[in-house]
Amino acid sequence: LYAATLAATHLVGSAAEVLNQTNALETLYRSTDGPNWGVDQDGNKLSTNWMVGGPCSNAWYGVTCSEEGEVTQLELDGSNVDSGIVGTLPTQLGVLTAMNKRFILQEHSGLNGTIPTELGGLTAQTNYFVLQDNKLSGTIPTQFGRLSMMGKFFSLQSNKFTSAFPTQLGLMTGMYQYAYLQDTDCTSLPTQLGKMSLLSYTLALSDNNEFGAGSATMPTQLGQMTAMQQYFNFVWNNMVGTLPTQLGQLTALTLGFKLQSNKFSGVIPTQYGRLTAITQSFQLQSNKLCNDVPTEVAALSNSITTNFKVTTSNDIGTSCCETLNPTDSYMSTVGGSCAPSPIPSSIPTVTSNPTSYEEYSRLIAEVDESCDDACEGRGMACSENQLHAVKSTFTKHNISTLVSSLGGTCDSTSDEKSWSAAPLLITSTTDGTTTTTTKCYPSDPSRSVESFSCSAVSSLTDAQRVCFCVDAP
Repeated sequence: LYAATLAATHLVGSAAEVLNQTNALETLYRSTDGPNWGVDQDGNKLSTNWMVGGPCSNAWYGVTCSEEGEVTQLELDGSNVDSGIVGTLPTQLGVLTAMNKRFILQEHSGLNGTIPTELGGLTAQTNYFVLQDNKLSGTIPTQFGRLSMMGKFFSLQSNKFTSAFPTQLGLMTGMYQYAYLQDTDCTSLPTQLGKMSLLSYTLALSDNNEFGAGSATMPTQLGQMTAMQQYFNFVWNNMVGTLPTQLGQLTALTLGFKLQSNKFSGVIPTQYGRLTAITQSFQLQSNKLCNDVPTEVAALSNSITTNFKVTTSNDIGTSCCETLNPTDSYMSTVGGSCAPSPIPSSIPTVTSNPTSYEEYSRLIAEVDESCDDACEGRGMACSENQLHAVKSTFTKHNISTLVSSLGGTCDSTSDEKSWSAAPLLITSTTDGTTTTTTKCYPSDPSRSVESFSCSAVSSLTDAQRVCFCVDAP
């Protein structure tokens, strides 16, 4: 009797599950204008057998079931056809908890609205979860973090979301093949994606131009994805900041490393020279990268036959000290020679007020030694490296910015290409009235820049000078 009761209970439970999943699919049909669904690429009607009998017993188009009568796959692919699927996704789809093969609703230009949070309950899914090329909007459910068994193919690409990628996507640690998140209009990129360390084929996050409204940076944690073998694709993302050295750990990549058409600045890490297995694409063009291409990176062109593009539409060959703003936090990392140091505690003194370039040159030579002393007092030095940094850093724009902060102005008619010496802030007193003017003296073209060991901004009233120092070797 007990066994019979248990069996009957099981049948009742199974019948209820079948009823629920049938109801879910019927709701999908009604909410997406099922009677007007189109055909697939082979001319088969997407609505074949729908709403007649049960989805498993009557083989509804796109539905696959297990022997136990549970829906294990739902695939309505609108690729290259007018699918006629118009409307929204119903919350009831969340009851298809046995679905472990394919959940694909892609390329339906009329499929809109938000993604139901209930889809995070499809935790049996291990193969395909694809909602790409639709017009879905709103937020990506944080509940997707529950899809920890998801492995082969996860794609939300080409939709119109208005939120950040949820950090919970990083909980999908079972992903081991493809993750496509490009062209989603999402607004930021979580560092937690680096936890998908088993991802072995492709991470595609291109064409997300809304990333941080142009303030998103590349997470260093993505360097943990060392199993990736095909593509690391972050094209057209409007991303900024410097390139993480950690991406040089992606040494299993064989096809492409694509970071072009962003706003990355600074140097190309030498560590990228370790990506020697790549044979097709290494692309960093159309950014704001500066300095020279490291020898280790340039050597990759010997094995990359299709797209090795680094120098195009960058500032390669130009010192980063010249291309970056003097106040940029990155400046202090480029050889320690880009940003001016604070006023040294030991302030050098000057004794004369130059009225000509010749006197200015003599003054610079006269106080070089005291400027050296001031830098050394800070544990720094005026070195030959500093000379190049000074020459590159003091474009007219940067001089004007610096002098303005000291209360002066630069001559706006001067040729910025002529400036390789620091500006001199001159204060004179007439009849008790103090007048401050700024004269920006160009360097003498006949003198090499190496003639100067340290440049300065001077205020002759209180004898303060700001020395530009570099890290001591």
